[in-house]
Amino acid sequence: MDDTRLQGILSRFNPWWQGDPVQPSLYSDEHHRRDFQRLVDRVAKRDIVTLVGPRQVGKSTMVGQLIDHLITEQDVPPKHVLFLTTEAGTVSSDYETIVRDALEVYEERILGKAFSEVDSEIYIAFDEIQKAHNWADTVKLYSDRYDSLTFVLTGSVSTLISKKTSETLVGRAKEQVMVPMKFIDYVRYEQILDASEVDEKSRNLRQSLKTGLKSGDKPAVVLALSQAWTRLDSKRPELRDALDTYLLRGGYPGYFEMEDTEALRELDEDLYRVVTGDLPSVYDIEKEDKLMKILQYFADGTGSKLSINNLSKEIGLGRGTVDRYITYLEDFYLVYRCPHYSEKAAGSTKQQMAYLNDVGHLNALTGTTAQQLQNAPTRGPVLETAVCDHLRRLQFNLSEFKNSAVQYSEITGEIDFVLQGHDYTLPVEVKHGDPRDADLTALRRFIEQQELPMGLVVNNSNVFGEDGRVIYLPAWLFFYLC
Repeated sequence: MDDTRLQGILSRFNPWWQGDPVQPSLYSDEHHRRDFQRLVDRVAKRDIVTLVGPRQVGKSTMVGQLIDHLITEQDVPPKHVLFLTTEAGTVSSDYETIVRDALEVYEERILGKAFSEVDSEIYIAFDEIQKAHNWADTVKLYSDRYDSLTFVLTGSVSTLISKKTSETLVGRAKEQVMVPMKFIDYVRYEQILDASEVDEKSRNLRQSLKTGLKSGDKPAVVLALSQAWTRLDSKRPELRDALDTYLLRGGYPGYFEMEDTEALRELDEDLYRVVTGDLPSVYDIEKEDKLMKILQYFADGTGSKLSINNLSKEIGLGRGTVDRYITYLEDFYLVYRCPHYSEKAAGSTKQQMAYLNDVGHLNALTGTTAQQLQNAPTRGPVLETAVCDHLRRLQFNLSEFKNSAVQYSEITGEIDFVLQGHDYTLPVEVKHGDPRDADLTALRRFIEQQELPMGLVVNNSNVFGEDGRVIYLPAWLFFYLC
């Protein structure tokens, strides 16, 4: 690309060079997610930070907030901050060399001096970096050569970013994963509860669960939950209303300010663009329409057993291709295959359960409305899907950030979910109605057989209490815990 043309493109993407604020398209939200400070801290300590997560999750917004923070809070000279998205149509024909070209033009025409002559830190952010060719080699070259450069790289394909960093940037890059907002993040966004209090209290509650699971102290866990139940008494109606909205729209922040029907329509359209546009641009997809059918299969059967054989016959693709396509959908954070519980390191060979990751996507694909979501047959699978997603976040915390695997069990009868670590096991059931009237035989047998201190029953009936080693948790309190 011509240097003069590229200079114009860079100037358009970096209005702060001319003294203007970060553009609204980048800095679109005053609300800072809980992981914003983590990004700030990592950028201060690392030469290279990768920020990965699905489309529309808020990666670009967080980078915009970071840029604003660097310039306004840390007094970084505006021209010491470079931002470029590889998704811009103006650079799409130059993926082969765009990263190197941008750095050269920035150094020569914007800074006006060599990177080696700059006596303070320079921050360089590339958005959707996976589309650029040889980006990892270029970043490594510049990072090795110039101590003053700090790179922030965002991407929507976790495996591609992780593969490149592990091969080329091993030991140099720190990865931060962004996923759709949890319910508690949505509560913070809507300012239903004080943000700092939410962060502290929910963190303490998770710590109480972690300690109680590992020590076998169920009474301590019940006490901590009871205190949260009492403390939030006056906010319960608002929290339950917020949960209704969250269960309909999901956790993608870009849709929070829309009306329900508009949000679901936009979710559907964006999802289609990801599956038929973004995915094929990254992976070798022979049948894009089949990929959409697989995603629809997960939506229609969320919480049901996944049969690769049946799915293969239904859509007319080989088993290997179906399995590969599902892996691609996992790489884009769209689906989850929940394995059967096993105490063996090799895992279980039983069928996996199919889940969509986000309930907003689920409702968009199934055509679910706010009114329909109040009906038990519809709400049940949606609630179970949200619980699965939040349990994966909880598991990540309980396992000391080692894994986010959630399982199910049929050892004593079907149990929706099991969290497992080297020193804890936690079975979880999801019930739409009053859990005290539900058949919990399988759960109680599992607790007894595995000699566990407790199990959870998440319910949509606002029932909190205990019965033996079973703890009843209203859905809103469970999501607050996670």
